[in-house]
Amino acid sequence: MAYAYQLVLEFEGDDLASFDRVVALEESLVDALSSDLVDGHDFGQGIINIFIHSDDPERCFGEAMRLIDGAGQGLSAAAYRRLEEEGYVRVWPKDESRPFTLR
Repeated sequence: MAYAYQLVLEFEGDDLASFDRVVALEESLVDALSSDLVDGHDFGQGIINIFIHSDDPERCFGEAMRLIDGAGQGLSAAAYRRLEEEGYVRVWPKDESRPFTLR
């Protein structure tokens, strides 16, 4: 199935414990987000990203936040973009005015 959007969930952390928590969260997201595709993660420079493909990134983000809130790993940023575009729409934190940049 082809999806229209990519949602990025960004977490801060550069230690093994943070990495393990985010990977465990990623596995929970695979189970919970049945209408979306959890497409993996990357890490570096103190940041761990989880990538999710979705046709409804706002709904997907809301569902993901229910798991994130209970995972013990704080979200530092989240944004989505149309797969064929470069610019992201920030969804977290809501009061942040700076554009989201994938790190």
